[in-house]
Amino acid sequence: MTIYYRETTFQQRKYLFELVERLGNVSEACRRAKVSRKTYYHWNPRYEKDGIDGLREPRSHAVHNPRTIDPQIERRIIELRREHPNWGKKRIAQWIWKENGWKRVVAIETVRNVLNRHGMWNNGRRKKKRKNRGTTADSPNKTINIDLCFVHAKEVHEQNFSAFFPSTSAPQ
Repeated sequence: MTIYYRETTFQQRKYLFELVERLGNVSEACRRAKVSRKTYYHWNPRYEKDGIDGLREPRSHAVHNPRTIDPQIERRIIELRREHPNWGKKRIAQWIWKENGWKRVVAIETVRNVLNRHGMWNNGRRKKKRKNRGTTADSPNKTINIDLCFVHAKEVHEQNFSAFFPSTSAPQ
């Protein structure tokens, strides 16, 4: 359960503890400093341990970079990229997963970050594959572009082409 304490400045905390020493009453000092008693009791162990310096902004006790990649995996990413320069981030990540029993020990974007850190990632965008727009020639009227479209017809109608081709006789 997280307990919320209204953010206070170093000057407010210092004033609060000076008031407590002068008045001898925590409740009255908190009222005058406009700080809750919970805030006082939150900062009191630090004040008792370190004095006025304990009231300064606390140092973080958290691990500063908990998601640092394992150096062994980082070396393996670099090895795979050198062995297979055409493999991308996804393929390298999947290969490492396979080596570790399909356990996702590294994210795909982490592979990209590692490669980028070691100068092995091309930051440029991929070239788009161009559609085939036909064959071009060095002079006009030398190219033919044909688009074919097959449409399934439900009925077949006979056409009379005798007007176009007089040698053929039209069915009567």
